[in-house]
Amino acid sequence: MRYFKQAAILVLLLVSMLSKAGATGAETPLEQMDSVNISLLTCSPGHEIWSLYGHTAIRFEDRSRHADYAINYGLFDLSKKYFILRFVFGLTDYQMGIEDYDLFLTDYSEEGRGIIEQRLNLSRKEKLAIAQAIQANYDPSVRTYRYNYFYDNCTTRARDILVRHLDGKVKYQINPNVKSSYREMIHQWNHGHRWMAFGCDLLLGVGSDLKTDYQQQQFLPDSLRKDFERAVVVEPSGRTHKLVADTTNTLVPNNAEDESGFWTTVTPSLLFAALLVLTLVSSFFEYRRKKTFWPYDTLLLTLSGLAGIVLFLMIFSQHPTVRVNLQILLLNPLSIVFVFGVSRSACHHKYHFYWSILCVCLIFFLVCGFYLQKYAEGMWLLACTLLVRCIINRLLYREPATHKLAEGNNK
Repeated sequence: MRYFKQAAILVLLLVSMLSKAGATGAETPLEQMDSVNISLLTCSPGHEIWSLYGHTAIRFEDRSRHADYAINYGLFDLSKKYFILRFVFGLTDYQMGIEDYDLFLTDYSEEGRGIIEQRLNLSRKEKLAIAQAIQANYDPSVRTYRYNYFYDNCTTRARDILVRHLDGKVKYQINPNVKSSYREMIHQWNHGHRWMAFGCDLLLGVGSDLKTDYQQQQFLPDSLRKDFERAVVVEPSGRTHKLVADTTNTLVPNNAEDESGFWTTVTPSLLFAALLVLTLVSSFFEYRRKKTFWPYDTLLLTLSGLAGIVLFLMIFSQHPTVRVNLQILLLNPLSIVFVFGVSRSACHHKYHFYWSILCVCLIFFLVCGFYLQKYAEGMWLLACTLLVRCIINRLLYREPATHKLAEGNNK
């Protein structure tokens, strides 16, 4: 979720912090933890697609040794070959990195993004366990991990390294009546970016509409922050204490984006509504002249078929939530297979059987939209557009045998 240029990353090992004072004999590593604070950092969204949902990091501050680091599980190289393609197919590798905290603040301040710091209520033993886990995570052999936006990202990694090294069990104050799907949760953050939301919804399938539990919902930085704020730790003795000692608004967000522009005015709904109106008007004149404008159908089938190929390839993605996507009934890859035959039949004033296949697929698409999956914005309008083309072709062109019989009777 957060990108730092490799040149800006400081290769800092926590082992040096843990060993210096111990070597003098003045303090044990456990005693050194008295001057250490560990915090969860929740960063507000940015404007890039990978930053729309915010970011999570860990702050490790040792006041007595003037050491202050930001531990970040969201490092990636955008210039890496085929990065976008690999990201879509779930083949992106992210890295854990350690950066000077002041540089971390500077980056976010320049971007106008906010940071909320939650200092954790930890014992010396817990601080040491977390420090050692961070040190182990920074080993080059395990520093890189296979990123998955919903299941294994910079937020879930930060959560796990903190929660799993507590001397007790975290108990979250969860409302069992609140059960959101992955799609609903990301809509809370991308609703102001209609075309980005459209792209996400187009790729997300049935799995993204299933209800999630509180742990699954913590893939979002702000969801984890809210859960930490209300959480308590149940100690082995049965006593409880708050997980968060105090909260500080370190940076106030100031990154308002100019909403003007062509793609903020022309929304997916507006675009597909205009396409439907154009199709209805065109179909009306075609019906009057008893002949379809076949290049229009060729264009529609080609574009929808190409999009369908993308959805078909998503079946092989490592993201489970995109493999079964009922929007493939609308954006049908078979349209590419049959587009030439459909166009040739229309040129000879004949009906092609693919229109019947597509009509059945569109009906299933519309029915499934009520029960199984929520579709990307404007997909219902596009389905109506293609359904109109199925109907107008069926009205104007009969089956070839029927067409020939009619011609014979006229003679």
